[in-house]
Amino acid sequence: AHSANECDVETRSACPQTCGLCTPSSPKMVIATPPIMAAAVAFLFIAYLYVRIDAFPTGAEVGLARVDELSLKIKSGARQFLETEYAYLAVFVVGLALTLFF
Repeated sequence: AHSANECDVETRSACPQTCGLCTPSSPKMVIATPPIMAAAVAFLFIAYLYVRIDAFPTGAEVGLARVDELSLKIKSGARQFLETEYAYLAVFVVGLALTLFF
């Protein structure tokens, strides 16, 4: 038998599975499975909402071409904001990393 710390890819193939640490019902798998499943369900729900919302008519399709113009301006402004924010964030992260590791 081996401890949980020794249960890795190499010992899993050689493990006779008598200790129960390398089986799918191991404590690590029991703890990791619910969040992974929840994430999968969340991504499926996101895909469903994306398809559903994308099917609605917008702008010129409903006779309101001005809506398309406004949405392009909003999208442009949002993109510029994110680029600026990420530039500042990158400087902060690099500075923090240098402070912590050197």
